[in-house]
Amino acid sequence: VRGPGGREAVLAVHMNCEGCEYGVVEGLAAAGRLAMFSSLTIGTHLLPQWDGDVYDETMTPFRYCLMQQRLSHTHTKSWGSPWAWERWVRKNTTQPHSTSSSSSSCSSSSSCCVEACAECAQI
Repeated sequence: VRGPGGREAVLAVHMNCEGCEYGVVEGLAAAGRLAMFSSLTIGTHLLPQWDGDVYDETMTPFRYCLMQQRLSHTHTKSWGSPWAWERWVRKNTTQPHSTSSSSSSCSSSSSCCVEACAECAQI
């Protein structure tokens, strides 16, 4: 679909991929492509992460919070809760959107996301 100004746009995405949602959002954010989605409905999953020796159950909450922060740059959460379903709606959907990458200072090795994510307090 072509959005305002002839830019690519996707009206809706429904994602339920049993833990891969974190990598998908991270990849889209890194490519500067999150803003092309008008709305995203995401099933989030609390799964242990394999680090090569043992399963690390603290990694999924961190990645969840990182995903929350990255989505919040371009979208607003309209409903949902952790480890269930969430719907995110692009901010200012009446204006043309940019596909340039976000200027977020958050990285996968940073603790800023866990500190910034209010929902992590519920985990």
